[in-house]
Amino acid sequence: MTGLILLVVVLGGFGIHHEANAELQRAISRFRAALPPGAQFSYTDAAPRILARGAAFSNIHYAQGNFTLDAQSLTINNPIDTPPHGMHISRIHAQHLTLSGPATLQASDIRISRLDVPSSINGQGLASDIIQPARIRFDKAVFRDLSGQGGRSGCSYAVSQLAIDHYGRQQEGHYAFDHATFGCSAVSALMPEGATGQSPRAFSSSFARGEGHSSDLAAVFAPTENMSASAVVTGDTTLSGIRIVSGRHAATASDMVERHDANHFHLTLNAPSLRFDEAPPIPFAAQGEPARVIIDAERPPNTDTMRVVETLDIPALAATTLTLQFDRIPTPGAKMTAETLSAMRLIDTTLTYRDSSLINRFFQDQAQRHQMTPDQYRNQAITTLNVVTSAIPGLHDVPQYVSSPDDHTLEISFHPTSPLPMAQLATLLTPANLIAHPELLQPPIMTTRVR
Repeated sequence: MTGLILLVVVLGGFGIHHEANAELQRAISRFRAALPPGAQFSYTDAAPRILARGAAFSNIHYAQGNFTLDAQSLTINNPIDTPPHGMHISRIHAQHLTLSGPATLQASDIRISRLDVPSSINGQGLASDIIQPARIRFDKAVFRDLSGQGGRSGCSYAVSQLAIDHYGRQQEGHYAFDHATFGCSAVSALMPEGATGQSPRAFSSSFARGEGHSSDLAAVFAPTENMSASAVVTGDTTLSGIRIVSGRHAATASDMVERHDANHFHLTLNAPSLRFDEAPPIPFAAQGEPARVIIDAERPPNTDTMRVVETLDIPALAATTLTLQFDRIPTPGAKMTAETLSAMRLIDTTLTYRDSSLINRFFQDQAQRHQMTPDQYRNQAITTLNVVTSAIPGLHDVPQYVSSPDDHTLEISFHPTSPLPMAQLATLLTPANLIAHPELLQPPIMTTRVR
């Protein structure tokens, strides 16, 4: 009797598998029939996953225009069509996947759970959905050996592992990654759209680990032009094991913390031992000194003004703080372009400098180069500064500070009579223009004091 029951179960299983395989082939036929003209879909093997109500494919290939998708294996569990919204998929697992098109992406392993894919736009097909990641939502995803390149931007990235939780537009989520690199063939690739005349130097960075959260993860990973300005993104990011290379210079830092919301931005970068691979930008700055960079920006609610405070503190050398006040700041959430940045205006700025040893190191370095004693070179430099500042009254107190910087702070302020558009600053500060308009370097526009 037991053998008969087992036979019935086995024969029933064969029947279920046969029907499931037939249904899978019908579903594939419907998918192919719905493809836009010119699109192609192929695979070497397809098998139903009965318990998971899904399917497993081997060596799939999808092509549509200049977009292609290839994967060594792809498993889709429990897809549910939810017209007119799109499709819900409980789980996707892809191995050795490659996307090619305007940008490229590769990953050795991708696992996504509870994925919501919207309907194709106007019958544009699968490529329309995949290359618009701002439109999808998922509960969790893990990418391993992820890398890609951003088309004409000349930028590329690579991540050993990236985990994302609760991804979607206007959906608070979290992300974490290990061993990431990011680089561009030119610094100009990082500038706002429309910016010109930027340095062609290459830029690269690497991070041992990073994590953060955001009120809108899709805005972080896939910003779009039609995002609502009222949907301001808030969040934070923590990075560790940082290395940054720009041109011939390279520096390392231990950690960075960034926080932002609609009205505030804060960043702290710590380097317990500031090091440069080649000669440091300041030749007489000692290697291995601890350093900290702090940037704070505040925009009062319902205004177009912003106050930015940037501090560089190297306790063994000096501490410098730059404070800038702007107006005509773009509205929160607006796309940053060269045009919107140029429309910003500088209201005033103040630079404070407190010396620890940098000025003395400078005089010692220059005295050695000129075969003089440090005191001789200092006196010569102060005489030269007195001549220069006699023509620039706004810097009157600089020689006094240089002669005796200990326990004092130098403060230089620039207060134009009316706000200056950012687009005019480069022209305004040229030597020819300053000679033609000496009032820009005189009180009350430019002032100095020692305190």
